[in-house]
Amino acid sequence: MSLHVSVVIPVLNQWHLTERCLRTLCEHSPGDIRVVVVDNASSDETGCSCPALGKALFGPRFTFLRQEANLNFGPASNLGASHVRDGFLLFLNNDTELLPGWLPPLIAALDNPKIGAAGPRLLYPDGRVQHVGTAFTPQLGPTHIFEHFPGDHPAALARRRCQAITAAALCIRAGLFRELDGFYPEFRNGSEDLDLCARIRARGLQLAVCPESAVIHHTSQSAGRFDHDGANAALLRSRQAQAFVPDLHLFARQAGYRLRLTPWLTPFMAPPEQIFRMENQMDLGELRKALLKEPLWEGGYGLLATAALDAGDHALALEGLFLRSQFFPGVENYRRLQHAAAGMGRTTLAADVAQKIRIIEAILADRPKLARTAQTLAARFKAAGQPELHALYRDWLAEFAHAT
Repeated sequence: MSLHVSVVIPVLNQWHLTERCLRTLCEHSPGDIRVVVVDNASSDETGCSCPALGKALFGPRFTFLRQEANLNFGPASNLGASHVRDGFLLFLNNDTELLPGWLPPLIAALDNPKIGAAGPRLLYPDGRVQHVGTAFTPQLGPTHIFEHFPGDHPAALARRRCQAITAAALCIRAGLFRELDGFYPEFRNGSEDLDLCARIRARGLQLAVCPESAVIHHTSQSAGRFDHDGANAALLRSRQAQAFVPDLHLFARQAGYRLRLTPWLTPFMAPPEQIFRMENQMDLGELRKALLKEPLWEGGYGLLATAALDAGDHALALEGLFLRSQFFPGVENYRRLQHAAAGMGRTTLAADVAQKIRIIEAILADRPKLARTAQTLAARFKAAGQPELHALYRDWLAEFAHAT
């Protein structure tokens, strides 16, 4: 296979992740693939170990670019891409593991001249979905659709076009990337991919998720990964104010779900009606199978946690409580997860959940502000002729008034 594919991998420390990424890249890629590693001034063994391993695995097709300062993701990726003349570029995080057959579906997608960039189905190490496309909430917050769904669920395996895909594994024609002047360099490890995707779509091109291509993603392993989220979001708004529209509700409806709102106005997907009415008669094995088939069964996770504890499987119980809180955000669900995590010695998880609860409680304390926000959004979507989103906030306001 002669495709002239060049993989650009920015790295900062975490050599054990980079090593695994390079080895799986070599094992599951064609023999003529090129690899460019940009080392953002790593202080661990990356500087000495990476060049040796890269040359051993890829020979003269490997390039190592050592930097004396951290360029951050975008500029480092641009630097790596500048060493590629033609063909296809794949931007890849070093906390990924390539799986068999990962590359051909991406190249096949880009054979379509209407496709500007393509990405794989990214999976957490446990096989659940990490990324199968980015959607936008009614308030235009980017979110990974179907995150934590089983990796082989129909929603995860569907081909789709999105407004954005992640640059953790993004394939694009090298010529198009140069024409777009690469990643905008002022972002700091966040939102670069959203900005790039907006510029790709401004060319009239589409963004594809290719579920036939699968890559494991350990996610956000670099220290300080989210330190600049606020500034990055503000910069994105200033550059791409009109580039994105709400579409999470559309993806939900396509999968047979509907959007609901938490008391603090965070949207989440839910089934249209109660499912598994005979839930109390299921044993542990049946519960697990049912939740793999239908991940959005809120009551099932509580039953799973109870059954798992009865069976002495504390890890499975914690997993059930974690998934319930991810799919059905609620203060009580978070409190139960926090309590279980603390009891099992998962202190970092317990602290993270406790912080989330504090943030939510602070938002809930300002009820007039919540009401004003919901009223503004309801009016906006009514004026825009979007009845589904108008009804979402209208119904929330009715529940809010009733609760008051």
